[in-house]
Amino acid sequence: MQVSLSSPVRAPARPGDGAGERLATGSLLLPLACLGLALLAFAGTVLGWILTHPEVGGWDQIGYGDEALRDLVALARGGLGALRDSLFLEARHHPPGHRLLALPLGLAGHADMTTLRFMAFGFSLLTAAVVGLVARRAAGTSAGLLAAAAFLMAPVSLFAAEEFLSETLLLPALAGLLWCLAREATGEGGWGNALLLGACLGAGALARLSFIPQVAPVLLAGLAVMLAGDRARLPRMLLAGTVAALIAWPFYAINGGRYIGYARFALTEWHSHQVKNDSPIGYLGNWLWFVADWAFGPFLAVALAGGALAALVLVGRAAWQARPRAAAGAGAWRWPDPALGIAAAALLLAAPPIAGHILATNHNPRFLLASLPGLAVAMAIGLHRLPWRGGRTTGLRIAMGLVAAQAVALALVARWPAAPPLAGLTSMQSRPGLACDWRPLAALLPADEPKLLLLGQHDGFNEVQVAFAFHRQRRAVTTVNLRSRAPWDRIAAEAARADHVVALLAGDTRDIPYYRESFRPIPGGSEQRMNLVSEALLDRLGTEAGFTHRQAIEAPGGGGCRAVLLSR
Repeated sequence: MQVSLSSPVRAPARPGDGAGERLATGSLLLPLACLGLALLAFAGTVLGWILTHPEVGGWDQIGYGDEALRDLVALARGGLGALRDSLFLEARHHPPGHRLLALPLGLAGHADMTTLRFMAFGFSLLTAAVVGLVARRAAGTSAGLLAAAAFLMAPVSLFAAEEFLSETLLLPALAGLLWCLAREATGEGGWGNALLLGACLGAGALARLSFIPQVAPVLLAGLAVMLAGDRARLPRMLLAGTVAALIAWPFYAINGGRYIGYARFALTEWHSHQVKNDSPIGYLGNWLWFVADWAFGPFLAVALAGGALAALVLVGRAAWQARPRAAAGAGAWRWPDPALGIAAAALLLAAPPIAGHILATNHNPRFLLASLPGLAVAMAIGLHRLPWRGGRTTGLRIAMGLVAAQAVALALVARWPAAPPLAGLTSMQSRPGLACDWRPLAALLPADEPKLLLLGQHDGFNEVQVAFAFHRQRRAVTTVNLRSRAPWDRIAAEAARADHVVALLAGDTRDIPYYRESFRPIPGGSEQRMNLVSEALLDRLGTEAGFTHRQAIEAPGGGGCRAVLLSR
């Protein structure tokens, strides 16, 4: 059946929904068992981690929650005007989507870190459900169940469900975008779908700047198809663009330049997770190993790669067959069926994060998570549509076995030391936390909004960690963090403006598990990054800056932080 995107029609049955599209026996027992196993492993791992680790254990993780709590402090102290200023003028290096997401919980009095992390868990389940619905619309129920299970089993998905991050909003926005595009591909898009598409685009842009270049290829491709013969959809797409602009533009108009600057720094200048690149072949091999270990897990990586390649081949063949045939009088772009249009959209959505990760110098596995919704959908469609000697369900069965194997591995590695090729799965249950709880410091400073100069730096001692101790108590604080090796003139100038100085004396120097033989460690290691404060600098602060009173502080937590509070 030929379906033209220039004249969309409602098919008698959704692509893949017929009896012939299901398992040969007509039974959904195998895909349901696969999804059930994945759900059990996912929920057990994520909820177990949240409940047994109530204190958030990472710099970034605490940072996202602290920004949300700071908005609530501003609202309590200065009303809506102060909240507006906080949203637009604080933490200006990235969009505030996660903070807006947490705001209703804060207004209801439930914006603690545990609640925010449970919200992340719920939004991850929502994303998996939408991903499954998109795959079901294109390739049937079995493929939908497989796509949902695959999304849940990636280590990066587990991490996003365990912590409150920018991905908390980014993932449902990407899944919602795929859902809207799938409805357009099957001719079921309307004005309501356009409104939802605009909301997803706006939410994604507020979640992370990289969302914009990620969705640009699929949106441009869709626009090209519409201009080729389906211009009746253009008013609806204009509405979607207007809604997205109304949601995101105010923040980008004020802070867009800062978003771009920070994104450039994070991708090209930050080397905390850098794959070695001694040779192109060696680099590619190490990168693929990293992806299979830390990002997607070894079993799921095989399924995703095989299914995505199959989808790419099928889409390429369909595109060639659907090229305009002007000589035959068929100038509109035609696809054999909408399912491959959905697969094309999923591949286009997955490609930019993967390409960016290969080309960047910061290979944080989190950056690959944005490709997972598209990869899961493309995998399910590709494995379903690829002709197999044993029938169309052969590929789906193989992928279900791989996903189930990863779920079993996740359950078995809970007590194992992190080691390839299961280090990513293991770290979701046993990664070290080097955060420190600085509430003992907050208890020593009852004054309202103290100005603190922080000297030294560590995973557990920085502006984020210290401010979080105050913000979680709904107290304001002003902090400036300098390395202990900063010039004395700079230290003295900041000390003159501070009420107190907090100097780091000791901290845990364990490297996080990313620093393995496949990666290039930071020169000097953790010792260099910490910048502990010397006794000579403490004496100089006392004699030349007037901070003569010292009080020792030990901050509980995995970071083993010990500091001294200097007062005049």
